[in-house]
Amino acid sequence: MIEYTFYKYKEHSLTYSSGELNDLPEDIVSTLKEWQVSYADKVVIATLNQSIIGFFRYDLGFKRPWLYAAGTYVIPEYRNQNIAFNLWEKAIANESPNKILAHVASDGGLKLVSKIRRCYPKIIMDISLDKKMLVA
Repeated sequence: MIEYTFYKYKEHSLTYSSGELNDLPEDIVSTLKEWQVSYADKVVIATLNQSIIGFFRYDLGFKRPWLYAAGTYVIPEYRNQNIAFNLWEKAIANESPNKILAHVASDGGLKLVSKIRRCYPKIIMDISLDKKMLVA
């Protein structure tokens, strides 16, 4: 069963954000470093059998409740199983944004934000496209 867990950055280090703040397990920290996951306010991580299979990083806007998408990734063997969508859903449920800003750099990302737009019509979606990265 896939588990979805929220973490947030505290003073530039990841910490668990459910209840008391605890250090992230070292295996998750090392995986995120290996994947070169950079700083964001929060991250939702999908794990299966205690291994990371995907994440969604995001920042919270100064004009809250805005959510700035900072990166979504699901390892290839788990794509097309709604994991990325579920990661976004968890963040949306947790933050209740009225606006989401995202930069899309892949066809999969374009499909994802289109689905989010259809499923959450009351949320304003401000999407920019990196046309060099999208397949025609």
